Amino acid sequence: PSGALRRSFEPFGGVYARDYALDPPQKQNDFGFGWVLAWSAALYLSWHLVHNWTDALIALNCASFIVQCYSPSWESEGLLTPESFSFHDGHRVVTSAFLHDGWYHLCVNMCSLWWIGRQLER
Repeated sequence: PSGALRRSFEPFGGVYARDYALDPPQKQNDFGFGWVLAWSAALYLSWHLVHNWTDALIALNCASFIVQCYSPSWESEGLLTPESFSFHDGHRVVTSAFLHDGWYHLCVNMCSLWWIGRQLER
């Protein structure tokens, strides 16, 4: 049933129309919360490069999108699903925020982040 629901969005494209997202592999993730630590370290390093949180988040989102374009496993590892709240997939709650459906989605989100982020950092 969930496959039929996901296929209903197929004419519109999107992450659920992709074959590997329709039937993601059922595997246990051994890395677990290591993803959260890795993203935290990447955010810390990017902040030291640009010295502001908004630009650091924008840089990480853009880098994540470029990797996502060339590595389907990157996307399937970060998708937020009902199983994401289990112990082995808890990292998806954080990593799903760095996944984008396309260039338009990325640009709109980054413009919004830039607009709101610079106001919050003042």
